[in-house]
Amino acid sequence: MQAFKQYQLHLTFVAVLLAIKFVILPLFDWQDQQLLEIQLLNNKINRIDNVLKNRNQILEHKSALELMLADNESVFFNSDSLATFQLEQQQWLENKIKKYELDVGNIGWSPQQTLAEFDLTAHFVQLNVDGRGNNIFRFIQELQADKHYVGVQAFNVNFKRQNKLNLGAARVRLNLVFYRQGAVGKI
Repeated sequence: MQAFKQYQLHLTFVAVLLAIKFVILPLFDWQDQQLLEIQLLNNKINRIDNVLKNRNQILEHKSALELMLADNESVFFNSDSLATFQLEQQQWLENKIKKYELDVGNIGWSPQQTLAEFDLTAHFVQLNVDGRGNNIFRFIQELQADKHYVGVQAFNVNFKRQNKLNLGAARVRLNLVFYRQGAVGKI
């Protein structure tokens, strides 16, 4: 008992430190956590209120987007037959190539890929073209400007006889993708 009296001040100090460590600090941490959760819920409520206030404007934008998407249905090709589709696209490419006075080294079709979630089929074609550099780039620009989307997956160009005023001759290897809508499950 006398030892307790002798170290009473030290023991009291240790007891206060233990109380702070195991009672008061966890209480403050719990309060901070509760305040953070309340703040997150308030932010969520504010966002929901903002959406509800702007509901009419959101519906107007939705209608405008639906109209824009309806206008863009012609972005993808439509064809029932795979053979017909590939023939049409190959003839279209050959006409563009002739228009820009280019020479075709190779046109080859790769296996198609089905994108069922979008009701699309991707058709891949590899194309090797030779000609004047300026004409090749005009050809590629026209491919990209077409109303139907033609994706360029790979592009490799080699130049010969360049100078300050002329791109010279070029050889290009293109990997193109044509998307056919409504073709999922059709061959």
